[in-house]
Amino acid sequence: MTIFDFMPKWEGKYADFDGVYGPQCVDICKYWEQFIGAPITHGNGKDYKINATEKPNDYQWVKNTATSIPVRGDIIVWGSGIGNYGHVAIYIRGDVNKFWSFDQNFPVGSKCHVQEHSYNAVIGYLRPKVLATPPPTPVDPKDTLISQLEKKVQMLETEIEQLKRDKNNLIKGSQDKVTEITLLKKKNKAITKLYDDKVIKNNELIEMDKNLRDEIVDLRLELSECKAKLAEKPTGEQPCTFIEWIKQLFNRKD
Repeated sequence: MTIFDFMPKWEGKYADFDGVYGPQCVDICKYWEQFIGAPITHGNGKDYKINATEKPNDYQWVKNTATSIPVRGDIIVWGSGIGNYGHVAIYIRGDVNKFWSFDQNFPVGSKCHVQEHSYNAVIGYLRPKVLATPPPTPVDPKDTLISQLEKKVQMLETEIEQLKRDKNNLIKGSQDKVTEITLLKKKNKAITKLYDDKVIKNNELIEMDKNLRDEIVDLRLELSECKAKLAEKPTGEQPCTFIEWIKQLFNRKD
């Protein structure tokens, strides 16, 4: 729960905590206090020292001197030397000559952003006691941006790897489908050949059936002729047995 966790939510946005005078410098500080669980301060920027007097268990007042350096998360307080109402901002890092803080309405009308300052007109720092153990190593705000970019790059790399896996799966699935289609084509070819063979065999059977029918017709004709001859009575000859008559009919001799 540091200023670096807090800033991304408000970077490049307006903060209006009380909805009274529009986005002022004190509004982003109030959101910071709410974020870290400290009591909400009040007053114009130049009057912020009073909060340490009224809430000694929650805030400590540190006077600005030539050698003092704020602690990350301190609320930097400017007096009327910077304007009629003073100014407040949240300290990020710096040294005895200059520092960077998270500001709003500096310059006037600006959204929340990281701003470089000198200590000109700074009267002191309001230190939330909930942040009694500040991070030991100052971090350049640029490092935070780099870290965020690195995380985005890692996320993109992960997405790219997933896309590659999806692509490979699609290719494999496509290859499997091609193999399946090839097998189906082979099966279809075999079925088509079997069907053609069946058609040929069926045609042969039809032709055979036709030939048999023709033979039956011929046999029936021959049978009719035989019956007709059998019905005829031999003339000028003595009656003979049926077998002999058949022999004579077909001109057969023993």
